[in-house]
Order: sequence, then C-alpha cells, then structure tokens
Amino acid sequence: MSGTLGIFVGSVSSFNLGQAASNIGQALSNEFTIHLIATDAGFAADVSTTYDGVHGTLEPCSLRGEVSALQSYIQSHDPDALFQITSPPIHGNIVGSLGKTHGIPFVYRYSGDRFYEYKVSRGVTRLVHFGLNNVLGRIPLYFADVCVTLGLSGQRRLENRGVASEDITIIPPIVNRDRFSMSTVEPNDDTPVGLFVGRLSQRKGVETLERTLPEILQRRSDIEFILVGEQQKPIEIPAEYSHRVTIAGTVPPMRIPAYYKRADFLAHPTLTEGLPRVVLEALASDIPPIARDVGDVAYATENTFQTDREFIEMVCDFESLNVDSSDPFTLDTQRNKYVKLFEKLLQ
Repeated sequence: MSGTLGIFVGSVSSFNLGQAASNIGQALSNEFTIHLIATDAGFAADVSTTYDGVHGTLEPCSLRGEVSALQSYIQSHDPDALFQITSPPIHGNIVGSLGKTHGIPFVYRYSGDRFYEYKVSRGVTRLVHFGLNNVLGRIPLYFADVCVTLGLSGQRRLENRGVASEDITIIPPIVNRDRFSMSTVEPNDDTPVGLFVGRLSQRKGVETLERTLPEILQRRSDIEFILVGEQQKPIEIPAEYSHRVTIAGTVPPMRIPAYYKRADFLAHPTLTEGLPRVVLEALASDIPPIARDVGDVAYATENTFQTDREFIEMVCDFESLNVDSSDPFTLDTQRNKYVKLFEKLLQ
C-alpha cells in the first residue's frame, strides 16, 4: 500500500453519494489503505465492503458529530491525506480546517455546481445559497492542496476563484454499466417513452416540463412520458394529455434500471447540476439524454439545450440524436486518474 487515505462523507447518506463513495473506494482500494469517515451507520454498512475500515458511526448525525468523527479518526489513524467527496461548503471547511491544523494534505472535490446555485434559487433561499456556497464555500479552496472537479465547467469555476489550473484534476463520476446492461423488462409495445428521473421540483426543471409537454404531446401523438422521483412540486398537465404522462413517484434504486430499459430517451431539464448521474445512466443504457446545458452536462453529452424551444425540438426529433459513449465514465477509465492524483500528492 502507498499510504492511508481518509475519505469523508459525514452524515450525508443519499443513494447517489453511496454510489460515489463505493466507486471511489473501488478506484483506490488496490493501491492505498482507505478508510471511510461516516456517522450514518446504515449508509456506512452499505458501502463498507470497498473500504479497509469505517470510522465515526458512533457519533451523532450532526455537524458536531461530523467534526468529532473526523477529529477522532485523525488522532487514532494519522492518515496521509484526507478527501472530502460531497457537500463542498460544509464538509470542505470541516475537512480542510482539520487537515490544515494537523498538517495533513487535503483533496477538495467540487461536486454539483454550488457557486452557480444561488442564481436559480428564489426568495430568501437565494441569499442563503449565496452565503453558504459563495462566501463560506470559498474558504476550502484555500485549504486544498488539490481540487477535483467533474468536468471543464467545474474547472473554470475554480480557476475564476483563484485556484491554479495545475492544482485541478478533472475526474467525472463513475457509472456501473453492468447495473444497466443486466436489467430486463417485460416486452412493451412500440410507443416511444421519454423518461425523467429525479426530484420533481423547481430546481430539477418541473416548470420546464409544464411549459413544454403540451406542445410535445400535441406534435408527437405517439410519445408517452414516465416521471420517476419524489414529487416535491405538483406537476400540472392538461387533462387531454394526462393519460400519456405517468407519475411513478419514488422508486427503489434497484428498480431504476428497468425504467431506463423501457425508455427511448431521457429528459433532464434541471436548472443546476454538476455532472448528473442520470445522464451517465442514460448513456450506460444506450439511450440519448436530452439535458439542459448547465454545469458539466456538456462534458458527457452533446445533446444539450438552453431554451424551451430547443428542448421541444430535440424531444420531438429524438430519433436523430446520437448516444454518446459511456466509456469515459467507467471504473476502469477513472481508476488511474484517482491513483495518479494521490500518488503525486503523497510523493
């Protein structure tokens, strides 16, 4: 082993983070001793098989618990480097400040597009997001020895905030293609299906769907839509088209691949992103994503739009769209990038 790495997720426990933590663990496990610092015992158990140890699960799932978990881990294991992989504003400050205090190299991961988030927020939330991401969230950049971004857009965000280009490494998310290629579904008719996967919320583009679906469904009388995800905002569909829009609600993660197999394209009108996992899942399922050109979406697919009109035209002509390769986002492709990053850091 070339060194010991502490990978910090704190109390965050989403399915997408579980995928990221598991994939990053697999990428690094052959070359380093890797430890997961997590306060959620259930989450830690789900991803622990790719790690040499899990620490912090006896601490409460709170900010104080996260700080205590990392402090205790540093004191007991003296790692060679620390890596924060989610929640850049909060976790970046926790990991960066403790790393600085103890003289441990810190790798900052710019997940999402936090510096842009306030622009698509509303009301008092806009001020909260600006303060959290653009004021507090800039501090970890000064602690970081190396920054990881998901694509070129993320790299530009960091460079614009003073990070030297040589201190930035692009490592996009990893997608498990086997999870989607092995999925099977019952035979279906020839009806084209457009799929949406994600929270049905303002930030994920529900209002775009409300504005555009009536024209799409009027022009393409053969298309149907399936919307998968928690419904945070009721979606309004004219009554004459409601039978062609299925709201599936929250679906267990193990059933998600079957929806991709049933679909002919993915619609992803989100207002803010990093490099969304759903786009990579569409590529792994060999269907074209149609996604808003935000964050690092364009790093994965050329099928991007900026206006409602562009979205409508792309959906109505989805058969002509290319399916970009998922090869750049496999574990085998990204493993070397992670290994080289930490080998260089620990020289």
